[in-house]
Amino acid sequence: MTGDLRARIAAALAAHQRDEGEPSGYCECGAIVFSGEMDGHQADAVIRELGMEVEDGECGHCHAQLPGCRYVTDWTEQ
Repeated sequence: MTGDLRARIAAALAAHQRDEGEPSGYCECGAIVFSGEMDGHQADAVIRELGMEVEDGECGHCHAQLPGCRYVTDWTEQ
């Protein structure tokens, strides 16, 4: 997949959308997604695609000691 952030997000969203050929509740990826949960399912797919993880301990951005303060990734645009 390309290193372009916009293209990677678009591809992740396209791969995780409601399968029009299946009854409601199915995603193109084969997962069962209940009504009203597709947005979250797609957000999780983007987070996985970018290799993002919740940063615990001292936040490198705001220096707060709040676990789960933000998502971080080692990904850089190529």
